[in-house]
Amino acid sequence: MKKIILLLSVVALIWVMGCKDDDESGSFVGTWVAQTLTVSGCDDPARNGTSNLQCDDACYRLTLEGNGDFSYQQGFTVQSGFWVLDGRLKLCSDEEGETVCDEYMADLAQSSLILTTDSTSAGCVSTYVFLREEPADTTSAN
Repeated sequence: MKKIILLLSVVALIWVMGCKDDDESGSFVGTWVAQTLTVSGCDDPARNGTSNLQCDDACYRLTLEGNGDFSYQQGFTVQSGFWVLDGRLKLCSDEEGETVCDEYMADLAQSSLILTTDSTSAGCVSTYVFLREEPADTTSAN
């Protein structure tokens, strides 16, 4: 659950950073699907490595809306809240009446969204690479 919150915080930070520059204000808005997770610099070297993430039941899907709302789905678990981009992407949600934010360094590179954070509890740096998900065709021939 903490990874989800952390990931969402990174995504929110990216959106807020995009709002500072009028040309990029909408660059972070959209639905993003995680492709890889790289863990490095861990206190326990056995935790370091890269995982290819497949969009099946464990799909990592982050949606950043233009109104500042976000949702993050990992499998059947969905988290939502608001996101802010202020030098870092912050994904914030309400946990038992308290606002909790996860922060990420966010970068757009070609068609990828890259979210990076360090976990002081695990002593690791986690980097997620997301690709923009194309909207589904909602037209139907009846």
